[in-house]
Amino acid sequence: LKLNLFSLSKISSICIFPSSFIVLLNALNLYINGGTNTLRKIIYKYAPPSENDSSGYLNNVSKWAGISLDTPLKTDKETLKGLVVAMGRVENGRTISTEDFEEGYSLKTKKA
Repeated sequence: LKLNLFSLSKISSICIFPSSFIVLLNALNLYINGGTNTLRKIIYKYAPPSENDSSGYLNNVSKWAGISLDTPLKTDKETLKGLVVAMGRVENGRTISTEDFEEGYSLKTKKA
């Protein structure tokens, strides 16, 4: 599976089921490990201003995930959980449960 990182926002609305978290988790891993490693860089690539209120998106994710805007991120489980839960809330208007995240994360690690 080859991901087009510039069109990932088109699939974001499906990120409400644990199995669909795999796509977002893989994208976040690719972003962070590829140098798009701050919240600001991720959001402005994932939700560009030409299509979104990127500033509002960024501020909400930062607040809900407890992640500062320009701190380099790592791909540890807690960071990814904060990102997925907050981004899912922005995209779908609902909070992803811890159980759903854990199920999706376990599916990702089984496939890795």
